[in-house]
Amino acid sequence: MENNIQPMHWTAPSHTHQTKSKDWMWGVGLAAFLGAGIAIYLQNYVFGIFILMGGAVMIMMYASPAVEIPFEINNDGIKVGTTMHYYKSLNGFTVKNAPKEILMIETKSYFLPVITIPIPEHSANSIRVTLSNVLTELDLQESRSMQFAEKIGL
Repeated sequence: MENNIQPMHWTAPSHTHQTKSKDWMWGVGLAAFLGAGIAIYLQNYVFGIFILMGGAVMIMMYASPAVEIPFEINNDGIKVGTTMHYYKSLNGFTVKNAPKEILMIETKSYFLPVITIPIPEHSANSIRVTLSNVLTELDLQESRSMQFAEKIGL
């Protein structure tokens, strides 16, 4: 099936970079070491390693600046970075306007079935019109864990 879609391109940061103080990083490191110590004391070694790795990832993520990721909607599908999501592998989409404009696409995958994509301001309607020609508009909701993470600044 050939789709006649006007290609749309934009970029967005990989995450909202918030500068954290050195005290915050020390706090995360200390909490990770304490949690890992308790896990090892309770002979749960794998969980202790998992806690240390989680703390290290949080510190590295906030120490590095956000990277600009290119997005594209074209005749074949939706491209996120270097990954192409073909229309035949997607169930539908939702465009949310508040509190920030995002595009949510539902894939047929069992692992991470909903992908959230930030979109430029004032482009929600044009993206909705473009995608409604090839996909079904669904009523997708942002997961509670994502809402919580955004609220606390992760």
